Amino acid sequence: MHLTFQPLLLATAHEITTWIYPPPYEIYGYQQRPRVTALAYLTAPEHRFYAAYHRTDLVGFRSFGADGRVAGGDYDGRYLDTGGGLRPDLTGQGLGRS
Repeated sequence: MHLTFQPLLLATAHEITTWIYPPPYEIYGYQQRPRVTALAYLTAPEHRFYAAYHRTDLVGFRSFGADGRVAGGDYDGRYLDTGGGLRPDLTGQGLGRS
């Protein structure tokens, strides 16, 4: 799947905060946060979130930097940490690696 990336805008952040993930992926949704907080977090320049598109379809998002770190990890700054998510209907299909 060929992807293009664009800085994550407020309208896209609104869409992402409505995504509801099925088990066992429900921990990845933003419903557990107040919506205003989630929108501010996703659009804050220091978190460096980008929308991922396949053709014109929003299929996920990526972040680069400290946001991509896993709690409890040992980070020394030598590498660029990344995080991200897929649209809920695309989870569980083996698309993570690609």
